[in-house]
Amino acid sequence: MKHLIILFLMLVPFSVFAQEEVEAPQVYWAMKPIQCGHPDEIIKIPESYGEKPMITGTGLALNPNGAGIPVKIVFGVNTQTGTWTLIEINGENQACVLGSGKDLMLIKPDNSKKIGT
Repeated sequence: MKHLIILFLMLVPFSVFAQEEVEAPQVYWAMKPIQCGHPDEIIKIPESYGEKPMITGTGLALNPNGAGIPVKIVFGVNTQTGTWTLIEINGENQACVLGSGKDLMLIKPDNSKKIGT
């Protein structure tokens, strides 16, 4: 009986630690249909809605194998109608529309934290 009590007391702290584990977010690769083409052709899509580039940036798009591909992001906006288009340019010969929509709402940033250069 004495051994059972000692064993029980030894296992109690481990069960407390096991309950404190935080579950990692579940992220997965999805096959999403997107429009792609030569950048000269893709840029005609936001232009047809009167959208002009408002935000641009460079970065890396990751492949499922972890390799990075250099990309440029262009976020076009029509401030009169609220339409927007998000384009990713991944080389001289390919650009893709990642998303588009309407009812864009610009949120005033907190100026206490400087972003960019």
